[in-house]
Amino acid sequence: MVLRGKVYKVVSICILLAGIVVLGLSLKLPFGSFSHPKAGFVPTVFSVIWVFLAAISCVLELRKPDKTPDGFKDIDWKKWFMYIAICVVYLILLHIAGYLVSTFICLVAMIKMAGYGSLRKSIVISLIFTVLVYLLFAYAMNISLPKPFFM
Repeated sequence: MVLRGKVYKVVSICILLAGIVVLGLSLKLPFGSFSHPKAGFVPTVFSVIWVFLAAISCVLELRKPDKTPDGFKDIDWKKWFMYIAICVVYLILLHIAGYLVSTFICLVAMIKMAGYGSLRKSIVISLIFTVLVYLLFAYAMNISLPKPFFM
């Protein structure tokens, strides 16, 4: 079916458009400088990289001939929708519980659902990643991450 072959093209265009939207929104925030970043620094830098890589991916994908990808038939749609649901829950939790709690909980769920080991291993990996990213943003770049609504 040729329709399935076009899915990757549509997805690559959507990712590029999403990156452009994020870049446009991040340009409205104060950028600061490399030594004193402000709220728009990280979103702008990441969205520029996002748009650049998505544009390359989009060009490469549009040049490919239409064919049904072999792996498309083997997609576990239930698991895919669960990942999307976890991302939505993460966005909601981020505003309620803040970065540390929501990131930890959602990472544990995603790692466990992906099947990369035991619950204990998922907890350890999530804890290390969450704390390292928090320390990087909070102390190395002096950028505050979302806090719980009660703080």
